[in-house]
Amino acid sequence: MKRIILLTVLFLSACDFSTQETNGTLTLQATGKKIELLSIDWEKVDDSADFAKNYSEKKLSSLQEYKRMVTVFLNPMAEDRRIGEQLTSTEYVEMFIVTPGLLTMQIRIDKGEYWVMSRDTYKPKEKMISNALDSSDFSVSSLVLTDSERALLMSDYQAEIDETRFLLNSKF
Repeated sequence: MKRIILLTVLFLSACDFSTQETNGTLTLQATGKKIELLSIDWEKVDDSADFAKNYSEKKLSSLQEYKRMVTVFLNPMAEDRRIGEQLTSTEYVEMFIVTPGLLTMQIRIDKGEYWVMSRDTYKPKEKMISNALDSSDFSVSSLVLTDSERALLMSDYQAEIDETRFLLNSKF
């Protein structure tokens, strides 16, 4: 038993889950994948836990209110994290309102031994439904999206969802 504990401690101490920056590249070794991000595009953000590494994209699109945040969770995805609309067997999108007038979208992708989550906050599009995000009519009930509002937003933001899914699947 002592050997197993010693081997486990040695294995875990040999696993370096810290982000290294070398030659303009941020590198994180997740289980089964080496994640490399260009430091001209991404910056490392403080981590609140050892099992989660946070990165912020440096550029903003014209629709984004804040920089995109991506968290790499260094443990397998638990069932309680599989929430929102299931896009594929490993991808989930969740839309909600935190700030009146803005749409927040989280996309989670299960990578097996680890998982990633992005968080974007978008400004309204021209044709977007006004009653779901209208800051002039803010009340607690306006923070909850109906199924029809969510379906319309999923359709309106399909390009942003696809772009984020591509990013998370190709870079992370």
